Amino acid sequence: MEYDNVIRLTNNEMFNCLKLYKEGRVEYYEKIVVASIPFIRRLIYNCFGYTIEKRKSLNYDDLVEVGITGIMLAIDNYDLSRKTNFYNYASYYVRSEVKRYIKQERINVVSLDELNEKLSERGKGLMSNFDLENNYLKKEILVVLQDVLNTLDLDTKNMILDYFGFSGAKLNLHDISSKYNISYANASRIIRMTLYKLRLKMNNNGYYDRIK
Repeated sequence: MEYDNVIRLTNNEMFNCLKLYKEGRVEYYEKIVVASIPFIRRLIYNCFGYTIEKRKSLNYDDLVEVGITGIMLAIDNYDLSRKTNFYNYASYYVRSEVKRYIKQERINVVSLDELNEKLSERGKGLMSNFDLENNYLKKEILVVLQDVLNTLDLDTKNMILDYFGFSGAKLNLHDISSKYNISYANASRIIRMTLYKLRLKMNNNGYYDRIK
């Protein structure tokens, strides 16, 4: 996906999309997220541009993807009855997620070797989890998964590793909610957001619709 080509929705258009999504039209979820990317880009540039410039390890596009997690949280928590401007409402969640990532960035980096080792220990390829058409994409997807994991806090990263069975037995959502003492709904949201980020990054790298 070319971020610069995404068209931002007006406030009224965004509210209507949120209303349709809350009424059960799940196809509007992705439209809301994608249409929010121009807003995320500008917000990150305005709020964190100096930090990005000074800390060379930070990547602007990575922070945009972290900001997408904030948008997803905002969608889940948005109250239609208040008729709040969604972009104003979402700015808190976007900034919070980006700040959390920047704070964790130096201590929470997953190496490609570490992921390869985990995959080898499990005796299975990452592709079996995504039903990919072409096995030659394994290396590319492993790199993408590495990048996505590096945007997560430590607990969330461990949940994802548990969900795919990289840390031992593969855990389902009920197992994860019990292990981490969170609700099933919260566990589902965390996994869903991470898989969406993975899909979006795959899309950005030219592998759209290769993941089911």
